[in-house]
Amino acid sequence: MVACHGTNLLNPSDESLVFMRDCPSFLEAVALGDGLSQRIDVYTPTWPIPSFRFHTRRVTPHVRAWQSSVQCIWKEHGVWRWDEKRQKPIVLKPKHFNLDPVSGKTFDFYRQALYPFVSRFATRVQRHRPDWIIPVGPIPNEFYPKWDLSQRPKNLVAGPHFYDLFSLVHKTHGTLTMDVQGICMNKPIWKWMHFGHAAARKNYTEQIKNIVDSVYKNIGEIPCLIGELGICMDLNNGESFKTGNFYWQHHQMNALLAACESNLVSFVLWNFNPYNTDEHGDGWNGENFSFISQSEVDPSSPHSQPRILSAVVRPNAQKVAGIPCRLSYDSDESRFEFEYKNPEEGLDSKQPSRLKTTRTEIFLPADRFPVDRIEISVSDGTYSHEVKNQLLIWNHSKLEPGAQHWIKIASRVRVKVEKPAGSGMFPGSKLALLLSLLIGLLALWVVHVTTH
Repeated sequence: MVACHGTNLLNPSDESLVFMRDCPSFLEAVALGDGLSQRIDVYTPTWPIPSFRFHTRRVTPHVRAWQSSVQCIWKEHGVWRWDEKRQKPIVLKPKHFNLDPVSGKTFDFYRQALYPFVSRFATRVQRHRPDWIIPVGPIPNEFYPKWDLSQRPKNLVAGPHFYDLFSLVHKTHGTLTMDVQGICMNKPIWKWMHFGHAAARKNYTEQIKNIVDSVYKNIGEIPCLIGELGICMDLNNGESFKTGNFYWQHHQMNALLAACESNLVSFVLWNFNPYNTDEHGDGWNGENFSFISQSEVDPSSPHSQPRILSAVVRPNAQKVAGIPCRLSYDSDESRFEFEYKNPEEGLDSKQPSRLKTTRTEIFLPADRFPVDRIEISVSDGTYSHEVKNQLLIWNHSKLEPGAQHWIKIASRVRVKVEKPAGSGMFPGSKLALLLSLLIGLLALWVVHVTTH
């Protein structure tokens, strides 16, 4: 129940949340836990907003969360009571979770609960392993608030998660992508919608940039790692499992990883669940993020075969002799570009230098960048290609402080993924598209009427 601290029971709505299907309020959930039947809101997937409340349904619990002789602790504390006539819970202490019981001031979940917990947790972990890092993410779909230096653990790393929430909710992806982050930030509707593959990359790039910027603005210059990142493999009614064509997954993954690269932020890619199958996904919560599946087996090998590797396996600067400035790779064009610069105190500076080498190492996957089918150009210095190790070794020659360096690598190898016939804005059922569009327009009209 710690997560309820800071919640106002009379006004529990949170614009950062995305609701889907049965969505009881916190108060209704407590009453359901007490075994009390009631009507709750049901949210339906819509377009262009992710979901909208159109009706309610009665939920009748058959068990209680409490033992038969025990009363709900929140009812016992006088937080709420059951109204027999109206058949619904009534709030008696609306600020019970909103106020600090000691000071009487508004409770701050981050500063008074999450951050102190993280510090205590880190202390216990680093007592045995002082070198371990502590990745911490905010509440999903929220930005980081301020985090005082005195409360931070040693080796703190920002580890927010990122998903395309519209695609995650609807399990669809096409030529249209939606900016759910922008919807929650009350941006105008024309800034929510992005058409085409290039626009999808721009959409994801901007959303991830907002997250990373919130880290640097509110916490400071600490390492930032997207702690979880992935796509639904069962997009568009699982059509790819029937056809073997993963066109939309390829393009969504390419856009997502390109967005991370554009922001120069590392990421942990959701890639493998050993029990994944096309029928059951990852076996939890309807998720199917693993692009390695037991349903895709090579008869000549006992191992499951990964999908969409053309988007996943990418060139990358593994070791950089300077400060990264720009990284760009598009799997469709097989073109890689990277820029970095010397620190202000360079090798030939009279000041002590932070630059110990001029050697930069770039991972260059052999199947996409074969030595006889690539063109390489650099701003300065020399390079060599270690084909066996799939490495390009580049030693720059400009040593002055702040000097810029760039490399461009183009391959004539193309991996062409054919677009499925009949695909478009929303691949899949045309009837579902029509109904979703009509529901979305109706939802916008209802919102307009109720807010004006």
